[in-house]
Amino acid sequence: MNPCAKNKRSIAWMAAGVLDVTDAETLRQHMEGCASCKCYWQSMCELSERVVSANNLPNAEPTELFHRTVVQKIRKQAQHACFFDWIIIVQRLCRERPLATFSAGVVVMLALLLWINNSGRDAHRVPSGVRVATVPNSAGRAAPPSRLSSYHRAADISPERLDTLLTQNAARTSPAGETFTVSSLRERSLEN
Repeated sequence: MNPCAKNKRSIAWMAAGVLDVTDAETLRQHMEGCASCKCYWQSMCELSERVVSANNLPNAEPTELFHRTVVQKIRKQAQHACFFDWIIIVQRLCRERPLATFSAGVVVMLALLLWINNSGRDAHRVPSGVRVATVPNSAGRAAPPSRLSSYHRAADISPERLDTLLTQNAARTSPAGETFTVSSLRERSLEN
């Protein structure tokens, strides 16, 4: 049953105990003749009593077990490294959306395979059908003089290579004449 529209607010105030005494007396006289307002007033009084009784509950203090449980959970979260958070996200995604997880995995694997395949190729490849001319080493100019590092490399390869390099440098720098090297002397001794 619905109370009279003009008395609805006044009934709620009267149930809460904040309505003026004269207005409360007038409302009581009205409720003796109106059953819907009287029923509404009783329900509002019950509600007010429940609210007051809820305020009288003892203060609830959290137990020591509650505090320990909260501290343990905070420590567990602190122990998880940020690196492993992606694993938790993937596991949650696998449970909630397995098809999306599978699709994302396939895309990542394909991208990785393409990257590996392309990274092994030579970056300076010549397109097919293009002819590349080779330039001879002695294109009309003399070879630069040998440096000490050239002699070291030649000696590391073999004594004959060092001998050849020394012979070439001697022929380039010395006037025309006979040049004596270890191999030429050895050849002469074998001939004699």
